[in-house]
Amino acid sequence: MDNNRKGKSDFRITLAAARVNAGYTQKEVASIMHKTEQTIVNWERGRSDIDYANFVFLCSLYKAPVDAVFMPKSST
Repeated sequence: MDNNRKGKSDFRITLAAARVNAGYTQKEVASIMHKTEQTIVNWERGRSDIDYANFVFLCSLYKAPVDAVFMPKSST
């Protein structure tokens, strides 16, 4: 066992995977956040930046630790 880990997980998940694992559709998340579905799609695909407050909210909604969720790099 690695004693230097101090309880942090090496497990990382995309924002989209966190949403799916939590049982939400993009449409449901958009409704909860009062955003368009396209905004959620753009965040998940790395097409637009998500601000920290919205990122933290989504991690909380998905019950995923902030340090375990990562954003994809833009494909543009």
